[in-house]
Order: sequence, then C-alpha cells, then structure tokens
Amino acid sequence: MSYKIGFILVLTLGVSAVSAGGLDSLTVEKSKGQYVVIHRVEKGETLYSLARRYGADLEQVVKLNDIQNNQISLGQELRLPIDKIKGKQASEVKPAEQKVSSNLEEITHTVAQGETLYSISRKYGVAVEDMKKWNALSSNEISIDQRLIIRISDDQVVARPVEVKEPVKEAPKSRVPPGFTEYYVQSGDLLETIATKFQVKPDSIVVWNHLPNAYLSIGQKLLVKGKPDSAQIAQGDAVEVLPYGQRKTVKDQSGFTRVFEEGTARKIEDGMETQKYLALHRTLSVGALIEVRNLMNNQKIFVRVVGKLPETGLNENVMIRLTPICFERLGVIDPKTRVEVSYYLD
Repeated sequence: MSYKIGFILVLTLGVSAVSAGGLDSLTVEKSKGQYVVIHRVEKGETLYSLARRYGADLEQVVKLNDIQNNQISLGQELRLPIDKIKGKQASEVKPAEQKVSSNLEEITHTVAQGETLYSISRKYGVAVEDMKKWNALSSNEISIDQRLIIRISDDQVVARPVEVKEPVKEAPKSRVPPGFTEYYVQSGDLLETIATKFQVKPDSIVVWNHLPNAYLSIGQKLLVKGKPDSAQIAQGDAVEVLPYGQRKTVKDQSGFTRVFEEGTARKIEDGMETQKYLALHRTLSVGALIEVRNLMNNQKIFVRVVGKLPETGLNENVMIRLTPICFERLGVIDPKTRVEVSYYLD
C-alpha cells in the first residue's frame, strides 16, 4: 500500500511541476508497463548526461526510444524511465543537474576512416567493453563519422593520443583444397590437354569441378589435383606465330588432331543478305565446318567455309571473314573482333 502511495506521489508531483512550467521535461506517462519522463533535448545534452541526470540505464533509454548510433537532436522528445530515480531526486521532482565528476571527463570522438573500437580504445586508454557499454553497442562494428562517447579521468593524456598499430591480421585462408592447383582455362585448352599437363584423367577433372559437360570457357577456373608437369606444358603449349595471329595444335582423348587459331575476324560487307553462318578463311578448303568463339564473351557458333579469303591489303591482318548474322549471334557490334577458330584435321 505504501509503495503505491509513494509512486502516485511521484507521478502527481511530476504532473504538477509540468503545469507550473518550471521543468524541461514535458510530462510523465506510462509506456510499456513502466512510468517514464518525457524530456525535450536541449543544447549540449547527450544520451549519457540525460541517463545520469534521470538515474536511467543508458541501454534501456536507447532501446525505449529506438535510437540509432546514439545520435539525438536538439528538441527531440525522449522517454526516460523514472523507476530508478533516487529519493532525493523524487523529493525535488525536477531532477537536479548532475555534472560528470571533476576527475572524470566525457568527450565525443568522431570515427575516422580505418579506425576500430580497438584502436580508439588504445588511443584513450580505455577498455573496449567500457566503450560498448557507454555507447550501447551490441557488437564491435562502427562506421565512419559515427560519434562515440568516451569517459576519461583527468590524469589521462588525451591531447595527443598515442597512435597504436592495428593487430596483424592473418591472411585469408585459401579455398583451394590441399593438394590441388587452381588452373584458369586458356585459348585452345581441352579437358584432355589440361589432364595431360597434370598427368590426370579428364574424367577426374569433371568430377572434381562438378562439370555438367566437357565444354570449357576461356578464363574458367578449375581445380586440378597435383602440380602441372613442366615438360608436358612446354610440349602442349607450343604456339605457332602467324602473320595474322597464332595457331596451336593439340590431340584430344580419342587421338584426333584439333587446331586452334586465334586472330581478327571482320564482317563480310559486300551486301551479302543471308541468314546462313558462312565464312571466308585463309587456308581451309570449301565445305569445312569450323567452330568460332568470341574471346570477349565466350559465345560460339559453327560456321561453314564457302571460300578463300582474298589476299588484299584490307585483309592483311585478318584471319577470317564472317557473314553479318555470325557477328550478331556472337554478340559483336563492331565491324571486327578477336576470335578463336577451331577445327579437326582429316
């Protein structure tokens, strides 16, 4: 009974003081099962100073008012729980102004780029856990320009904070499984040629990389067990340099010889209106079927050779000419592009 009377007295005195116009708090109300004082923020006030002034828990004030990054603004209305107000404060109603002890100073630190809670705590000689408590932080995450409350004693030197090096961070662990090598597919690579370089079976590469088929894209990353054999690399990567590009010859798993040529492709611009995939090539005979791949996006098409590429000045550095529909399907907008052409030898 005495408890209820005392609490009603606090509530009554709070409301009376508001009506008298002598308080900076607006009113007292019941919110979420507890009585709170509604306070309008004045110049120079911080969350920490208001919590101390009203005898409230800082974390509870932050949660009750849904405050982000401990930021409050001038004129903002805050709800502060009064169930922890001391008897002396209640007898005055208006809470007495409480300043930080003369031997304990409160300052605000603005987070700069590259700073962490650890580095800031070392600068001011305080504990990380204390900083988290003062600022109601649930984790060690802070952001640039965020303002943090720091409490320091008079005997701490803060005019020239000591710069402390960050703890050495361990390098991120490689995701390559032990015993494997990361290999990037190059122009002219087949499963068979890569397997030969590493002295493994092509099927093993398929299993290790969960490949849906044997088709590879230039730049594709593969995990291959073991280390590449230098002798096999030297033999398999032998490239013939041509006036218009380069040529590489490899053997697939079945023993057939496949040729890869890389060079410039130009569009046939003689008004050839056709929807067929046709080409003029320097060396291949009429009727040969070749695969053409755009090295920029890995798009590929199959094209039929219908003639020899004329030896003219315009074709001096050109490997192949293609009908306009070929350029469209390869996703090429310009009149020329870099391509890879591959075909089997008889």
